[in-house]
Amino acid sequence: MHKSGAAQLYFYYNPGNTGTDGRFDKRAALTKPVCKDDGSGSYCTGYAADWSTTSRIAALGDVSTTALDAGTFRDRTGLLTEEATGSGDAALWFYPTVSDGQLGSPVRLAASGWKNLEPIAPGDWNHSGHPGLWARNITTGDITAYTFTTGTTPVPGSTTTPPETVPTVTGIAVGPKLGNLSATDVPVIGSDGDLTGDGIADLWCVTKGGVLNTWIGHTPDGTSGTAVDYFLSPINSGSIAGAPDQWRLNGNGADAAGLNAATAVGTVGWSADHTGATPGAATFTGSGSYLKAAAHAVDTSRSYTVSAWVKLDSLATTQVAVSQGTATHQAFYLGYNNPKKSWQFMTTTTEAATTTYPVAYGGPGPALDTWTHLTGVYDADTEVLSLYVNGALTDTADRNATPTYNASGPLTIGANVTVGSTSPYDQLTGAVSNVRTYPVALTAAQVKAAYTNS
Repeated sequence: MHKSGAAQLYFYYNPGNTGTDGRFDKRAALTKPVCKDDGSGSYCTGYAADWSTTSRIAALGDVSTTALDAGTFRDRTGLLTEEATGSGDAALWFYPTVSDGQLGSPVRLAASGWKNLEPIAPGDWNHSGHPGLWARNITTGDITAYTFTTGTTPVPGSTTTPPETVPTVTGIAVGPKLGNLSATDVPVIGSDGDLTGDGIADLWCVTKGGVLNTWIGHTPDGTSGTAVDYFLSPINSGSIAGAPDQWRLNGNGADAAGLNAATAVGTVGWSADHTGATPGAATFTGSGSYLKAAAHAVDTSRSYTVSAWVKLDSLATTQVAVSQGTATHQAFYLGYNNPKKSWQFMTTTTEAATTTYPVAYGGPGPALDTWTHLTGVYDADTEVLSLYVNGALTDTADRNATPTYNASGPLTIGANVTVGSTSPYDQLTGAVSNVRTYPVALTAAQVKAAYTNS
């Protein structure tokens, strides 16, 4: 794990403190090894003593083989890094792992040319018997394949004769172009090797609209015995709406997942949240200001939960804290209902102009300048929606057997907006903080814990 610009690089033990395989809970720092010159006098030029210049990292696995031996661990993974150079470019380095938590002498695979290339670790994409590499040019979108040459390197401090060695990468060669995916349209990309069971390496990506796609690897003879030469048409494998997300609203509209940021429309301000942290909340004037996410946050035809901290500066009108649009209405509305003088969690049953509105009301009477935690839960199994105020259940609504969902409808904060419209309504005058969405119906105990811990 590495934070941009940080001097430290950490690894997590597997198993960790719990002794359970797959549970990563114990970490340690990796010391950056000293670079050894190759005799040219320039091999280590620009090599940093710590990890602060490292921009990207990829774990390649055992670089000597892709053979599996059930129940037996073979060689440790090696690390591939891109590290900034003094000229504003990036060099490509490989680090063999010589023992638990210890890296061996770095190998410079390229002195420059890697600043705009995203490394992707697909495993043995070309049937060479050991892992290779793909990389996407973030400027052009081109995805290019690379092959490695491998060898061995001595283990520091080895007392055996001959010295103990571990696998390392000794060189890299450029291969064919496999495809093109725009970094603007497809901001997240990666590979976990074969995803379909045919032994052929595949590619996965997340579009800017939050769609998870799998690009199936193609080989000339259709078997894993030859190299991948391009990708077939993508398969829609899901959506990031299947993952929890959070908008802290601490001075910007960034989301925790990094894939569905909210952009300010109109004049959105920033103020303290319910804990006093500043900035910790978005403030709205009730006159054209709101936050609009890049995409929907949850599939409202299925179970979901949405929550937010809300503070009202006016009770004169109905106001929404969080909603998600459809063509003519909203899939859900979480906020304040003026005629009822109450908090509400409301849904719709159809995209038609005329719809019914299953709604749950309740909670302590809303008061001005008072922070309140609202949680709306829709359970698709029971078709029931529930409203929680400050962690306590206040009301359940009549069943909604046909909840609306429009994949084009973005999440909005501080106002409602229908798909394709720029005209907000039910605008909030006040502040909203710590918006969260979950692709499940939280239980009462989970809602209480989320309130208590937020």
